[in-house]
Amino acid sequence: MALALFLAYITFPVPGVVAGFLSPLPIVIYALTDGWLAGLLMVVLSAAAVWGYAGPAAVVLYLLQSGILALALVVFVGRGLSMSRVIAYSTAVCAACALLIAVVYCLVSGVNPHALILEGIQASVQQAVDVYIKSGVTGKDLAALKQAMEQFAQLLAVAYPSLLVVFLGVVAGINLLLVRRLGSRWGVVLPSSDFVTFRLPEPLVWLVIAGGFSLFVPTRSVHLVSYNLLTVLGALYFVQGLAVVATFFGRFVLPRFVRYIFYLLLGIQPYLIIAVAVLGLFDIWGDFRVPRKKNL
Repeated sequence: MALALFLAYITFPVPGVVAGFLSPLPIVIYALTDGWLAGLLMVVLSAAAVWGYAGPAAVVLYLLQSGILALALVVFVGRGLSMSRVIAYSTAVCAACALLIAVVYCLVSGVNPHALILEGIQASVQQAVDVYIKSGVTGKDLAALKQAMEQFAQLLAVAYPSLLVVFLGVVAGINLLLVRRLGSRWGVVLPSSDFVTFRLPEPLVWLVIAGGFSLFVPTRSVHLVSYNLLTVLGALYFVQGLAVVATFFGRFVLPRFVRYIFYLLLGIQPYLIIAVAVLGLFDIWGDFRVPRKKNL
């Protein structure tokens, strides 16, 4: 099942996105029910099949997004850690493996992985522009589209390491949530945890402050570190902001459709995402989830 989901993901990029997010799930369920070694065997066999179907590059993607991530989730779940720690540690393991793979590839082939990634980003942007040209977009609309795509490519060229970390964290979170919701069907029960109580360590805010001030340092390498650091921290505080919003929804007993509209807007409105992240950041000082007592 995991192999079928991943192959659908790489074969049909747009409709297969959902399958790609869910590809670790069967491995996690299988490993939690039949043991870690059984899950490892499943990963190895699936990786061999992916190699035969799509080559070594697809195997690396499969291992990072599905295999290693799923096994890491199983290991940390088995240690009885909280859901937030399981997600954080599993994401860190996958990110470390990605860095190790890049270093080994550079040493063995003599090719700079960063340069390859930049070439891939530019090629993808050009392919997207060509698609719009073939669909009939011309003139000022095409010029504006090219400018937007170039800006997006520049952003990816700077922040792709942190975006990879965020992506792995999202995949880990989605699969762990599904295991918690559906695992009882296979006899898998995860420790209960209340999302509205999620809170980042307070000292983490100093990294946000340091990253913000580092943007004023006129050095490209410092800027790269700062952008990637702030991207990851922004994603974390966005999650904390969602916990604050979930608290408000529960406190004021808002209708379910209002919640759905809010989450739908999150998917289409970038400024709302930033606002939720800022809310999560200021929750450190405002402590918005503590009910305020009215003075009589």
